[in-house]
Amino acid sequence: MRAPSRRSRPVPANVDVRSRFGRDDTGRDHRSRTRLRQRRLCRQEGVPLRLMVLRRDDTCAICAISVASGTKAWWDSNARTVTCTGCASGAVPPAEPVEAIEVADSPDPPAVNEPGVAGASARREYDKRHQVREDKVRAAHPKIGGFLLAVTEEPQSIKAWDKGADGEQHVGRLLDRLATEGKIRALHDRRVPGSRGNIDHIAITPTGIVVIDAKNYTGRVEQRTTGSIFKPGPMKLYVNRRDRSTVIAGVHKQIEVISRAVGPIVGSQDVKVTGMLCFTQADFALFARPFTIDGVSVHWPRSMIKAVTAAGDLTLGAMEEIAARLGETLRPA
Repeated sequence: MRAPSRRSRPVPANVDVRSRFGRDDTGRDHRSRTRLRQRRLCRQEGVPLRLMVLRRDDTCAICAISVASGTKAWWDSNARTVTCTGCASGAVPPAEPVEAIEVADSPDPPAVNEPGVAGASARREYDKRHQVREDKVRAAHPKIGGFLLAVTEEPQSIKAWDKGADGEQHVGRLLDRLATEGKIRALHDRRVPGSRGNIDHIAITPTGIVVIDAKNYTGRVEQRTTGSIFKPGPMKLYVNRRDRSTVIAGVHKQIEVISRAVGPIVGSQDVKVTGMLCFTQADFALFARPFTIDGVSVHWPRSMIKAVTAAGDLTLGAMEEIAARLGETLRPA
């Protein structure tokens, strides 16, 4: 007599059909139902997004942090961009990804007349995510939770906040030293009005206002020409052989915010607002010079110091006034 197939075998009464191991997988089923709802909402709204495991490293289109290969993230097939699950916050990601900066809610923000603390919001976000992960592991494994935390690494989505905060703090220390010497005035970690985004650094220099976005990436930084010899395309920013041009768009959005905020402050004065990317740990060619892509200059820490201390028309008194007014308009994050 032929044995019944695996599918036709009766299921014991004490075994939950939702699990292969005879235990309740309510959490797993809940996650599956959540993903199905997310995909259904995406189809209804016409959003070409889906949750997938990345085959290669990429960058989140919202927070601009690195997303390692093997990590689950949202993929936009039309825009060909990635959104990390942290930015999605368990909901459907936005149809049009917007470049943003690391942020976190501050229960007790510092006074508006203070320069702010570089990397403060990113550090708070890291501490929050680190604690949430630790609590979940210890709750799921009361006896060996501490051991598991000691022998396993944190996910990239959590480590990126810590790494980003280190880069912001490094740039902040350099700018604060120049401010102490009376060469510039600096503001750190300022919240964008009407949003959850923030700006890493604002340097009020003799030549104008410089929006500085600190990046703690590793690898070689270079610019590449797209297109062909006969029909060249726009320049692209590459870091560690990966296209990181999306961070340029993020700096442009910050420049727009500063330009709107500084308009009523300077009045008829001609104060220029420019953008800058400062890579704190990346490599540059031996005889490399700072370069500009789409109006945003790309620097390393030493070249950044030279750029923000260049001679200009703004006096120290004018810089202090602009810094004070900007500090009132752009609250600390």
